[in-house]
Amino acid sequence: TEQVLQDDYAKYIQLKDGAKETLDFLSSRGIPCALATATPEQLFRPALTRLNIESYFCAVLTCPALNTSKETPLIYQKAAELLKTAPEETVVFEDALIPIRTAYEAGFFTAGVYDSSCGNDISKIREYSCVFLESLADFTETVKNGALVIAQ
Repeated sequence: TEQVLQDDYAKYIQLKDGAKETLDFLSSRGIPCALATATPEQLFRPALTRLNIESYFCAVLTCPALNTSKETPLIYQKAAELLKTAPEETVVFEDALIPIRTAYEAGFFTAGVYDSSCGNDISKIREYSCVFLESLADFTETVKNGALVIAQ
């Protein structure tokens, strides 16, 4: 139920491994970030506050607020517009097949992130990933190794 989800976000849901470090890395370089999610804001907002990560995002977009889904690129396009970046210079981190395929086909630079919920989709997610991360903790190494160049 929605109440169970609200409780989970408000009290229990944690960041993926490496998420805070990735946000710190981008922030320290002055690279703006937007949050684009299919989750309704009233569910995830308490987690952003509890985890103290709200300040990392210059924009927060949700599919419900935009009356869209991640089957169309609208949420990514709006995020890039707010970030003032072109799709090919905007990194979209995703851990699910439909969203990463949508972003990839719309011309975004896609970073696939492994998640145990990927199941049998993992090979397809890799196919639509410009870079694939076993964990967000691998992001800074990916940049340092030159697999992803961050404009500064």
